[in-house]
Order: sequence, then C-alpha cells, then structure tokens
Amino acid sequence: MINIAILDDSQNDIQNLKKLLSNFAKTSKEQFSVDCYNRGLTFLDNLKKKYDIVFFDIDMPVMNGLEVAKKLRQQDDKVIIIFTTNLASMAINGYEVTALDFLVKPIVEEQLSIVLTRALKYINKGEARRLMIRVKGGFKAISYNEIVYIEVKKHDLNFHSVTGEIFTTRGTLKDVESLLDPNVFAKCNSCYLVNLNHVKSIIDDEVITGVGKLEISRAKKKAFVEAFMNNIR
Repeated sequence: MINIAILDDSQNDIQNLKKLLSNFAKTSKEQFSVDCYNRGLTFLDNLKKKYDIVFFDIDMPVMNGLEVAKKLRQQDDKVIIIFTTNLASMAINGYEVTALDFLVKPIVEEQLSIVLTRALKYINKGEARRLMIRVKGGFKAISYNEIVYIEVKKHDLNFHSVTGEIFTTRGTLKDVESLLDPNVFAKCNSCYLVNLNHVKSIIDDEVITGVGKLEISRAKKKAFVEAFMNNIR
C-alpha cells in the first residue's frame, strides 16, 4: 500500500488528481491510500500518519506549499515531494526540499504517469519507505526494514530495531498495522507485530528474531507460519 497525501485549496484540482491516481492504480495494479487536505496546518497536524508521496499545491493561502514542504522535510528526509502549480516558474525553489518533480495544472494523465513511475521506482527500492512516529521531544522516521517487531504494552507501542534500540510512542497495534505491508508484517500473538524478513526460525511456540525470541500464540500460529513461509518463497 502506497500512502499518498494531496494538499490543495482547490476542490476541483483535488478531485482531478484523485481520479488520475485511481486510473493509474488500475492500470499499474498498485494500491493507493489517498488523504486530502485543503490547509497546510491541517496537513501538519496529521503527520502521525506516514506518507510515501505528497503532492503540494504551491499557491496556498496562509502557508504556501513550499513552506509546508520545508516543515515536512525537517521531520522526514525520505518522503517523496511533488509540487503542483499553475505556473512552472513557481516550482523553481523545489530544490530546497529536494522535490522529485512538479506537475503543471491542469494535470493530465500522461504527465502524472511519468512522474509517478519515477516515484514508485524510489519506493520499491526501499529508499522512501519510512514510518513516522512521535517520540519524546519530537518525531522519529524509522525505516520499515529497520523494524524487527512492534510490541504493544498498555497504550504504548515499542518499536524494536535491528540495532537493539527501542523507540516508544503512544498508539495501538491496530493503528500501525494498517500502515504496514501485510505481506511483510504479521502478528505472532496479540502483543507483537513482527517483520517476517527478520524471522530466523519458528521453533515450537517461539519466533526467533535477530534481537530475541517472541512467544507465538496457539490462535495465531497457523496464520503466522503460513505468512512466514509465503514471505521466504
């Protein structure tokens, strides 16, 4: 699932872009989740959700797209930024936030297809797949590949990384599960969501990872073993 955000104060432009994204998804067999915002501050208030691609309209009231993109880039250096604008000359400062490209309105299907194809190449290489989590003092962008497993304790989520570091944020396992690839992340019990790429073996009722052993419940064992076998094929 590719998570996409559109920031634009024109509802017509939002609907046009959503339609083109839907057409691209059908022909490319990609899966897109698209959120739309008409104000920069509203978008910034919702950054607990990690986006792979963000389309920023440059000419926005109160806070323009470039200003919002700069604030986003301070927190996430991997998210793909694409500007949309009525005048190509307005996108000249895109280098300040390492924007991938810009699209001139009205956006047409061929134009979007070229830019999206480039963006997906970056994502498929793993260069842009990061999860943004709120931690004490700010935010942490953690690579999907860096996560070994996610543990829930009461209202806290503990992200156990390949380095042994643990990053803690508030939330539920259900919330974070919806943001991750179900072909890569699976539950071995109600407390653990495991990155199958880091599972070394399953022995009896334990999942052996690179950073420790996790208990596998009877209820989850069959589905988890199947997911593990499918992942290594």
